Amino acid sequence: MEKELSLEDLLKTLPSQEGLTIEHNGKTYYRPYQTFTYKGETFEGLREMKERRQLFLNLIKQHNVDTSGSYLDIGCNMGYFPRVFSEVFSEVYGIDYNQYYTWFAKTISPELSNCYFNYDINSRGLKSFFGNEKFDFVTSLSMIEYINDKQQFVKDIFDLVKDNGLVVFEGHSMDINLGFDKKYENIIRSMPWKVERLSVLTDNGINAPREAKGRPVWTCTKKG
Repeated sequence: MEKELSLEDLLKTLPSQEGLTIEHNGKTYYRPYQTFTYKGETFEGLREMKERRQLFLNLIKQHNVDTSGSYLDIGCNMGYFPRVFSEVFSEVYGIDYNQYYTWFAKTISPELSNCYFNYDINSRGLKSFFGNEKFDFVTSLSMIEYINDKQQFVKDIFDLVKDNGLVVFEGHSMDINLGFDKKYENIIRSMPWKVERLSVLTDNGINAPREAKGRPVWTCTKKG
């Protein structure tokens, strides 16, 4: 059985996020990308998480998503959303190409260790991992920028969500500034589902350029 990491040893593993740091017991560590709790202590990340969690909970309720079903977070990073939504959905899953992040997610939530998967979408495609499995709620948060074949990526997500399920896409901090939001929205709208661009923007993250206007959010509902 693998020995449980001390809090200090876990903090030492945090990778640099553009040099941004946190302090704990007089020592300096790199700031995590996502907020996490370990051994009863919480460390704030680069991204705001509580308001986004509430936004998604409101969307789940608004769209009558079946919470007795399953949730998938594509690009789950340190596992925050699968972790919090494990209290909402019967099954949760998270995938990320970065092996460190899936290791981290399993380390701080060992009870969910079978829910996180290391997978490179750009190399193997999203559909090949899940086959015909489908989900009631899917999030792709600040992911599309990093995908090579964005059209295929969106199509694969369309195929992965159940009828009457919900998908949430979140863009990136500079998308509106650069006009990428329009390009991504056109791709998202190319699938035969109902798309709504929310009036609300999510946080840029404290490491984003000062001129960033906020991250766009789209909801997609697929009717049977």
